[in-house]
Amino acid sequence: MASLTETNSLFALVHSYTENFIRNTEKEFEGLSMMADWEVILTVVLEVFGVERGLEMLRTLKNDLPSEADGGLSRPIISDFIDEVETSGILPKKFVFATMRYERWIHLNPDASAEAKSEIILELYRDYRLADLLQEDPSIRLRFFLMTCFKDSHENLKIQLERLAQETRKHHISESDLTESLQKIHKTGTAKKEDQFFLTRLVFEHVGSGDFAELVSQEGKTSGRLDLKVLINDNEGVQYAVRPPVRPKEIARFNSYLKGADIFVPFKQDHEFVLLFTMDDTLAGGVFWRPVTKEIAHLEKVVIAEEFRGKGLSIRLIDELVFRLHSRFFSHLTVGFMHSDLFSDFIGSQ
Repeated sequence: MASLTETNSLFALVHSYTENFIRNTEKEFEGLSMMADWEVILTVVLEVFGVERGLEMLRTLKNDLPSEADGGLSRPIISDFIDEVETSGILPKKFVFATMRYERWIHLNPDASAEAKSEIILELYRDYRLADLLQEDPSIRLRFFLMTCFKDSHENLKIQLERLAQETRKHHISESDLTESLQKIHKTGTAKKEDQFFLTRLVFEHVGSGDFAELVSQEGKTSGRLDLKVLINDNEGVQYAVRPPVRPKEIARFNSYLKGADIFVPFKQDHEFVLLFTMDDTLAGGVFWRPVTKEIAHLEKVVIAEEFRGKGLSIRLIDELVFRLHSRFFSHLTVGFMHSDLFSDFIGSQ
């Protein structure tokens, strides 16, 4: 405390803090290098003094900044930061630190695979509890992906994603509209293969970094919502694909399975399907459901072909349905009469 010096200059304060604390700490602990750039420090100014007063102070700092200021701080850096805050709002401190940790990781692992990048991104998103920020700013997840895995993507893709982030933050579009917009971007060809990998995980949160997953659409359709294809295993480790129907004959085949199990439910226009296939594309079962309200979905029936029963597939199929409903912002799933053992197992797995 004896070394404290009073100052009326924000530049002197920021410069002293950077050189005498951050840089010295980085020299002593090399593992902390690149953990604090100017965005972090300027964000602290806004958090300490408030956004309105802090921006005013940063404008003054920009005008008063020596033309040959050392330490890397420059007028363009301050201007870009102010523009970003005025356009997209202030980024919470833990969001900034999560982003900085990713930047340091990618600096040490420049040739990392998409799977490895996804793993660290999802780990940071979870460890810093960024999902807790969604209620205040629904664009947080998209913005985090923008500042990590999409940072070096094609400029046109970034422009589209940044526009969606701004509209989402200002509540100009709903979360479901955001999901549909992201799927359209995935489908238009703007996104390259690695971008599509991350877009899939941005839309469907339950898909892990190492999971096989791709977005598919109904055969013959050039527009409309995309849906997810993933792989699951039965109790014996045998692999199956879970996806929506892409051909009308797959729905007809599923209907024949229902009739074979003495289940007679007429399909309606609002019914949707999640089907189960063997790896040679043989239909093994499925589940169908319908939306009741924006928040409530109703599970109609689930059926597994006789030769595939007793392998735990019905539970995994319903689990996958619940994940997909969650990604579409349904909060409740209602059911009618079901086999009591199946229903109790399902509840126990949640």
